[in-house]
Amino acid sequence: MTSSETLPGYRWVILSIVTVTHIVAISLIWTAISVLVPEIANELAIPATEVVFAYSLISIMFVFLMIPGGILADHFNVRWVVGIGGLIAGIGTALRWAVPTYTGLIAGSVVAGVGMSLVNPNLIKTATEWFPSNQLGFAQGVVFAGWGVGAGLAGFLSRDALLDIVGSWENVFLVYGVATLAIAVIWLIVVRSPTAQEQPYYESRSGIQSNSDESTIGIIRDILSRKNSYFASLLTTCGFYTGVGFVGLFPTWASISPFSISGVLIGGSFFLIAAGSLLFSAVSDYTGRKAVLYLTLAGQISGTLIVGFAPSRPVFVFGAVLTSLCGGGLFGMFYVLPGELPGISPARAGTMAGVLLSIGQIGAVVGPIVGGRLLELGGISASALAVSFPSLVGLLAIWQLNLHSEEAVASGNPALSS
Repeated sequence: MTSSETLPGYRWVILSIVTVTHIVAISLIWTAISVLVPEIANELAIPATEVVFAYSLISIMFVFLMIPGGILADHFNVRWVVGIGGLIAGIGTALRWAVPTYTGLIAGSVVAGVGMSLVNPNLIKTATEWFPSNQLGFAQGVVFAGWGVGAGLAGFLSRDALLDIVGSWENVFLVYGVATLAIAVIWLIVVRSPTAQEQPYYESRSGIQSNSDESTIGIIRDILSRKNSYFASLLTTCGFYTGVGFVGLFPTWASISPFSISGVLIGGSFFLIAAGSLLFSAVSDYTGRKAVLYLTLAGQISGTLIVGFAPSRPVFVFGAVLTSLCGGGLFGMFYVLPGELPGISPARAGTMAGVLLSIGQIGAVVGPIVGGRLLELGGISASALAVSFPSLVGLLAIWQLNLHSEEAVASGNPALSS
């Protein structure tokens, strides 16, 4: 085992590849569907809601497939699980070019969704394998920032620069599919798990007995037997409910608000999410995880309410900036959690990440639906209230959450957190 002072420099290479993979093989190819809705709907002569279903279908698949995806990497090398997942995601994305019909669009989401379910939880696992607790906030903040950057790039590239260059939405997906395949090949060549000498020192605080059942069923049973797992899952569900609800509804709120809202704010919110992830997750390495969890969840809720009840344009913009920054920080912290939950070693981080992301996706699916329905019935204020208020329960989940950093403080042994 190595201390944080002697960790190999190769971990920075790993972090770079993990982040780029998150940008391209998760965020870019997913967000591009929603960005290209008008072009796809017009060419295929179908309602825009049917195109949006192709986007939402990936979230639905995540609910069912992220746990198996995480389990696979806990039993096999992340190099192969993520690499193969990236290849599948690239093929699914390019399938929309090969079969430019509504059937091809849905089939592309199904195939890409399978691959992305193998990739996403195991990006978290890979960073957890290589970085010790006192650097894990920074590392996972960088990883999740890739989602914000990818979504922002999808917004700025897909309909403007790239669509003008390649000429059609089908060709845009071909470019993104090829890029994803290239990233997957690079992953297979470059990424590996750390050797015993390169691993961060986790075992002394893993809370796992030497005679524990390491079978798939045994690991799942152990995770589900811990109250901590339920509080962490409740927290991620609340965060996804408000965060994804805001991201999905904010463009509509901005368009129907009485204020003139620039499209730069709408597109730039993704880069604010990336900045929030970098800032708050890194700060948690120094201030403790719970303080940042409280701050970011409260900020996300408050910002959404400010947008919903804003009396002026500056207040509306302030609320949007606050929600984006704190939401990015909160989601970055969700990536930290699998490495901070007692009893979850890096060997189990894929399964734990799969559980949190899978259950969190339930909130991601429900949030925009509830907020959209209340938008029709009561306007922006009612919609914002519906999207934000239920997540107050997440503050109680944080209070009950037991994390390594808090254990270290309670025991008077700060070494446990590093």
